[in-house]
Amino acid sequence: MNSEPIDEILVVDDTPANLKLLAMLLVEQGYRVRPASNSTVALRSIAAKVPDLILLDVRMPDMDGYTLCRQIKADPLLRAIPVIFISALNETADKIQGFAAGGVDYLTKPFEPAEVLVRVRTHLDLWRLQRRQEQIQSELECRVVERTAELAEANRALQQSEERLRLVIEATSDGVWDWDIQNQALFLSDRWYTMLGYAPGEFVADHESWLDRVHPDDLPEVNATLQRHFDRLLPEYSVDYRMRGQSGDWHWVQARGKVIGRSADGLPLRMVGTHADIAERKRAEARIQASLREKEVLLREIYHRVKNNLQVIGSLLNMQGHEIEDPAIRSLFEESADRIRAMVLVHEQLYRSEDLSSIAFDAFLDKLLKQLSQQFFATGIVIERRLSAIVLGLETAIPCGLIVNELVTNAFKHAFPDGRKGKVVVELSENDDKRICLTISDNGVGLPAGFSPQRGKTLGWQLMAGLVNQIEGDLQVLPGPGTRIELTFQAQHAEAKRYQESLH
Repeated sequence: MNSEPIDEILVVDDTPANLKLLAMLLVEQGYRVRPASNSTVALRSIAAKVPDLILLDVRMPDMDGYTLCRQIKADPLLRAIPVIFISALNETADKIQGFAAGGVDYLTKPFEPAEVLVRVRTHLDLWRLQRRQEQIQSELECRVVERTAELAEANRALQQSEERLRLVIEATSDGVWDWDIQNQALFLSDRWYTMLGYAPGEFVADHESWLDRVHPDDLPEVNATLQRHFDRLLPEYSVDYRMRGQSGDWHWVQARGKVIGRSADGLPLRMVGTHADIAERKRAEARIQASLREKEVLLREIYHRVKNNLQVIGSLLNMQGHEIEDPAIRSLFEESADRIRAMVLVHEQLYRSEDLSSIAFDAFLDKLLKQLSQQFFATGIVIERRLSAIVLGLETAIPCGLIVNELVTNAFKHAFPDGRKGKVVVELSENDDKRICLTISDNGVGLPAGFSPQRGKTLGWQLMAGLVNQIEGDLQVLPGPGTRIELTFQAQHAEAKRYQESLH
């Protein structure tokens, strides 16, 4: 009968699927598994019975794995338990933080089942050796030789662990740094030096030598970001800046890091991180920005030419309309000329916009309504503006401007017959569903009973229906005195969105 005790393994992971998979894998190999879905459950399980080994996830809701590991290692009765981190975080800084917290190994998800089993077996064997060494210390003098041999084996295993960590650092394409903040001592990996054209160890690695190589224009942002992380205002330190290389040229790098040790009063003691070469990314961003500037210049030329051509067409329509005797046809010419003038107004405002990728639509609309007020000044009808600050992309601003012009012009022409005076109110806001709401109302005679914008038969309503479809909006007539028409749509921010996506 086999009297060897069964190893008990505590598996801590807040993802049920991962927890189940690891438990099944270990049970099939004959281990006794105790699952825990969070750090609180894990601590209760350890208090009830000390496990032989812990498989520990890093990201958990109540207490992350690093904090839990440090709490275990702080207890003299628990510090010998081998802790293997198993996480989707695969950055060098994350692994370094895992070893610094007291972990004996670090596996990354998705994991290979065979690798998990080998490492579990290895560290259980190492722990068993360690426990045997503690027992040997209390045995007779005759077992000194055996004890020494076992200590040598444990030392070899430790050297292997350190070698694995060294290989991980050397394998990454990023430079690795480890900063002893209290003593102002700095470790820089070989790759950190060579990334800037230096030979490894070419200059003394300390905080002052690093500061001396940061571009003066970037230093204020670098220091401010670092201080905000020290003050716990940022979860991690991450900033792009330029560093002077060995030949005197400037290299763009992205520095990322975290404080992994603090004093009892919260002062940072140790910080680890990486440097990544982002020169190619910066060159790509410069090309994109140059392309956008060229595109904007071209768009402004197009809007200017379109405006001039529309003005010519409007003048021709107006001249031809005066020569036509049929009132219905003459009215159609005049209506078309009015729409051409509206397009001229919209394109003129776009031509004058400072930024075509993100248009301040409230300011754009304010200028458009002022011009309409001047155009219909003689009627005595006033326009009241209630405009919230809204930013739209170019592809949304154009049709919206034309819709507003059509509705306001309709109100001036049809809502106040026989020379009546009145008021047109234009409201722009964002509703609770994050949709843009544009309302045009008046205190005039109102629309015919049962009127629907979707079934409007005139050319103006048909054109507006096409514009509303273009922005995937919804146009409705609301109840009330006079006329009240509401347009709702989702802001696209088209040009700005495409620019941001191009950077990633």
